[in-house]
Amino acid sequence: DESDNITLKNDTIFNTSFIWLITNSVNLLLNCRTFKHILGDYSDDLSKYITVENDVDCVNKSFKLPNVNKNKLLCLTDDELDNLRQRSLGREQQLRRKLQDEINKKKN
Repeated sequence: DESDNITLKNDTIFNTSFIWLITNSVNLLLNCRTFKHILGDYSDDLSKYITVENDVDCVNKSFKLPNVNKNKLLCLTDDELDNLRQRSLGREQQLRRKLQDEINKKKN
């Protein structure tokens, strides 16, 4: 969406040192209520806090992203997870019985 068309709730808080907004009209952005909300107390003196770039080469370079690293993850299905849970529960019960047997042997 265009930056000047974004609507935010009044209680939205930004905890950041950088926000990238793109628009085709800097004037619309500077007069936008949302933009002033983002800047808060700094909106009176924008020249210290805003950088305007309209050089085509600069914009094109900013959109060049590095190659994506893809990783394929195999996930278990619900049935497989249930099976693992049951086996784990069974193993836990076996270990408890074994421990209890050891405790009983030492008492006798």
